[in-house]
Amino acid sequence: MFQEPSNADRYHAQMPTIPGVSSNRPGNAALKLSAWALAIAAGALLVVGLALGIYRHAHLRTAAAPTPGIDAQLQEAPVPAMAAVPPATPESSSPGEIGALEELARPWSSKAFTFDRPVTREGVPAMVVRLPGEASGKSAAYWAFSLTEPFGSCQLLYVTDLAVLTKQYGYAATHPMVVDPCNQTVFDPLRMGQRADGAWVRGAIVQGGGLRPPIAIEVSVHGDSLHADRIE
Repeated sequence: MFQEPSNADRYHAQMPTIPGVSSNRPGNAALKLSAWALAIAAGALLVVGLALGIYRHAHLRTAAAPTPGIDAQLQEAPVPAMAAVPPATPESSSPGEIGALEELARPWSSKAFTFDRPVTREGVPAMVVRLPGEASGKSAAYWAFSLTEPFGSCQLLYVTDLAVLTKQYGYAATHPMVVDPCNQTVFDPLRMGQRADGAWVRGAIVQGGGLRPPIAIEVSVHGDSLHADRIE
């Protein structure tokens, strides 16, 4: 006899049955538990994925970025400048009086003096010789030079005794000469010789193994006195 469904079952459709297939189904509680488990697992996977992505992004930015502070140090560090080298110029001093012109009135007369270097204030032993053939009021009538040999420490000598030049230095001279007793070099005050740079200065080498003429000192006439101006 057909039985009318109750009110509780009226709104629940019956699942069709398939021949040979069991009709047993899991209960509602089991379905709900499985759904919660899947949701939790999916959420965990999502959180892990987000964490890995954030870590990887931060790691790449850290590797690509320069070390903190290096850029600032490079910008603040001053660039060393080459030190500037001044051109070589003749060393000069303020005019210093050597003596009165009357002290050198005769040709071949001489006077020793000291030239003070302007920077180091070193005193350089020097000598001035009155040359023949020029008026006493002209600076060309005087030859001043350092008594220290070029490139050495031996002291030069001004020899006016021609017999000494012949006997001790083996040079037959007709006028006074400057000699280097250390290497037997003879310098002629009336002749010009070349320095290593090609410039011409007085005191050519006429005998011996010297390298160049004596170191010259420039002089000038001021009224009745002779002044030393500068040294090579």
